[in-house]
Amino acid sequence: MGLLDRLRRAPSTRTVEVPYVSAEGRNTVQVVGESHYQDALDSVCGGKTEDGHNRSCHAVLVRDPRNQYDGNAIGIQIESRPVGHLSREDAARYAPVFDRANCPAVAVDAVIRGGWDRGGTDQGHYGVSLDLPTPEELATDLR
Repeated sequence: MGLLDRLRRAPSTRTVEVPYVSAEGRNTVQVVGESHYQDALDSVCGGKTEDGHNRSCHAVLVRDPRNQYDGNAIGIQIESRPVGHLSREDAARYAPVFDRANCPAVAVDAVIRGGWDRGGTDQGHYGVSLDLPTPEELATDLR
């Protein structure tokens, strides 16, 4: 069982301290797989609205080396809910940094966009972007 699986099954009252790192708007990375977590994102945002959302928040990146599909996997959680993961390419760049620093998770700034409902078929899915330091910057931050 990987760390992401254990965190998913952890009681909601459990608090895990993770280091926060800031990229100060210099490096935006898109989360992938959000289509599988629309209910979680809807819950985080409080439901769809006519104008949708542009919600700033913190996301936790959780290294998941035992993931059966990708040994470099890094899952993304917002408010302790899984909402997606880094792309294979991004995970391959960031996983070694997590591993060298012996750091299973970090918190970063994030934005949830979308989630509009104007009636009928005019509805938008949620998407998440991260303000994530480059791998080199992250390595320095985690020292």
